[in-house]
Amino acid sequence: MTTVDGADPWQQALPKHGQVIQPLCKHIYDCLELSEGVNVVGVVPEPHPHPDFTYVLKVILKKEKDFSFTIVIQPSETGERVLKAKSALAQLIMKDPLLLNGVTRFNWCKKGDAYSGEIIFHGHTVDISSFFDGETLQTSCVINEIIRKVSSSSGASHVCSIGLVPIKGNIAFLGCENSASDKRYYEEANIRRWVSEHGTSPFTRMQVGLGDIKIKGPAAVPISAQPRVPTSRKTVDVSGPASKKARVVQTKHVCLVWDISGSMHSMEEQSVTGCLEMIEQQRAIAESSGNPTFLTLITFDNLIETRIDGEDILSVDTSTVSEWLHPRGSTKLYDAIHETSSILSKRVGDDESGILVFMTDGYDTGSETSAETAKNSLESLKSGKDVECIFMAANIGDAQLVGPSLGFSQDTSISFTPAAAGNAFRAASQSALRSVTGGSAAFTGVERQRSNAVRSQTTL
Repeated sequence: MTTVDGADPWQQALPKHGQVIQPLCKHIYDCLELSEGVNVVGVVPEPHPHPDFTYVLKVILKKEKDFSFTIVIQPSETGERVLKAKSALAQLIMKDPLLLNGVTRFNWCKKGDAYSGEIIFHGHTVDISSFFDGETLQTSCVINEIIRKVSSSSGASHVCSIGLVPIKGNIAFLGCENSASDKRYYEEANIRRWVSEHGTSPFTRMQVGLGDIKIKGPAAVPISAQPRVPTSRKTVDVSGPASKKARVVQTKHVCLVWDISGSMHSMEEQSVTGCLEMIEQQRAIAESSGNPTFLTLITFDNLIETRIDGEDILSVDTSTVSEWLHPRGSTKLYDAIHETSSILSKRVGDDESGILVFMTDGYDTGSETSAETAKNSLESLKSGKDVECIFMAANIGDAQLVGPSLGFSQDTSISFTPAAAGNAFRAASQSALRSVTGGSAAFTGVERQRSNAVRSQTTL
C-alpha cells in the first residue's frame, strides 16, 4: 500500500530505511476502522526491547475509558492485516466490561507462513493462533477459547490474608506489599472491597487504587467474571485495503510550568529529560491525530519567564530547553500558579482542552501573590475551562495535602524525592497522556511508590 505521495509508510518505518515513524503513525490513525462510540486518540512510538527495532507503535483508543494495544513495525503486507485484527479484537474487548477488566495483553504476529497469537485473561495465557489466518478473525472462537481455558482451571491452595479462608476464586495481590521473602495473597473480591473502602494496602497502609490489584497466575475465574460469546459479527474480514476515515479535530493546549530555583541542582538532568519527554509524547499525539496542539513552557524562580508562548507543538524548537532549565534563584511558587492560570483562562477556548503540568521542589520564598489568591485563580481556571491540572512536588511534605491547598486535585498531585525524580517525571508524563485519552489523570499507587526513593512502612 502507498500514501498519496507514493511512499509506503510501513516501509519508511523499517530500520533499514531509517525508521521515519511519523507517516506510519498518521496512516494508522487515519485508517483505523472504529465501531460506534469508539474514538482513536493517537498513535505514539515507544521504545522497543528488540535490538533490531527502535520503536513499537502504541495505538490509543477511547470509549468510556482508554484502552491501547501495540504493533511492531513490519512490512505492510502483514502490518495492515495484523493492525486490522488487533483493532477489531481491541474493540471487542472494550465493548465487554468483563473482558476489559480481565485482559491485560494480547498479540498477533507472523511466524513463517502462519500467524501466532495469544491473549492474557486474568493471568491465563490463551492460545488464539488458530482463529486468525491473515484473512479472517473469528471473534466468537476467541471468546469461546477464553471461556474454555478459564473454566478448566482450578483454584490454588492459598489463604486470603483478609478473610483468613482458602481462596476459591482469583488469587490477588498488591505488588507494593510482596517481596521475595514475604508474600500476601487475597481473594480478589476481598481486596477490591478493602481498597475501595480504604484506598490503602491492608498491611503497609500505602496508598493504592483498584488498578494496583494484580492477579497471581492462572486461578479459577468465577462464572460471573467470564466473558459472553458475542451475539453478532462473529468473524471479521481483514483482507481489504485500508481507507482513510474522517476524525473529530479538537484544539489542545499543553502548558508546562517548571521550577528552576537553585535547589533544583540535585536533579537538573532528570528535570530536563522529563520535560523533553513530555513534549515529545504530546508532539507524537498531535502528529498522528492531526489535532492542533499548542505548547507553552514557563519557568520560575525569582523571575517568571515564558520560554515558549503557545507555539505549534509540531514546529516548536526545543534545542535550548536545557539552558532554560538551569537552576539559579528562589521560588515564586504562588505567583507562578496565579500567572499561569490567567494565561490559560484567556488562551483555552470553550470548545478546546488543555493540560497543565506544574513542577516544583520547594515552598514559596518570595511571591507577591498569596496562597489563597493562587488557589482561587487555579480553581477559577478549572471551573471555567476543560483543563487537567497535574502537580509534582518535592521537599514540601505530602503533595496530596499541599496540592489541594493551591487548587490542584488530590488525585493528580504527586510527591517525589530527588533520587526518584526520573520515575516521577515518567509518571507525570503518563498521567498527562491518560488525560489526553479522556481517561483519569489520577496517579496510581505504583506511580506514587516509585516516585519516592525511600518510604517508611508500618504493619498491622
